[in-house]
Amino acid sequence: MCTAFFSLMKVFMNTYMIINKLSKNYNLISLNEVKESLAIDAGDNAYDSQIRRYIKSSCNEAEHLIGQDIALTYNELIESSYICPFSFSCYEIGQGNITVSAITLTTIDAEGNESVSTLSGSTYFVEANQNFTRIRFKNWITGNVLKIYFTSGYATAIPEPLKQAISVRVATYLDAERSEYVQNGMIRNKAFNRLLSPYINL
Repeated sequence: MCTAFFSLMKVFMNTYMIINKLSKNYNLISLNEVKESLAIDAGDNAYDSQIRRYIKSSCNEAEHLIGQDIALTYNELIESSYICPFSFSCYEIGQGNITVSAITLTTIDAEGNESVSTLSGSTYFVEANQNFTRIRFKNWITGNVLKIYFTSGYATAIPEPLKQAISVRVATYLDAERSEYVQNGMIRNKAFNRLLSPYINL
């Protein structure tokens, strides 16, 4: 019920939402692991710079396909309504298993004066799901700008199928870099999609 009501309220109040990706950390996808999966000797550094670049590109491509962050990502969500104030009892973010670090609420009076407050963690609780996160406020909040700072992606270990999918995509990019003809390119693409399919945000 919260989902339908939340969507209806956003349309009615003409609110605008944007998520800024402040930074991403790809350190959990190691160069040596990818090289091992590609049967490249650890001491062979000829393509290290390309592989590092392809790791980021492949991870971003995988994230786009599944609709979720894989690399640890620091986000700033901004929900704004300058025409009239919004009121929420809950808020949903289309990312699963996030960690909320701070929530601020800005109100603007009739004279245009802004008042910014940081919500205490005791005023809301977070319901984590695989494909989305719901923030429930203990009391209705009313304001003009809501900012939610949160991390998404994997902080400690990335599931093996996701790492394998990224390695498969790196191999495709690397073969193109080396101008090598690959007969099993279509097989690799199918493998990439198959490995990611259980994680797609439906």
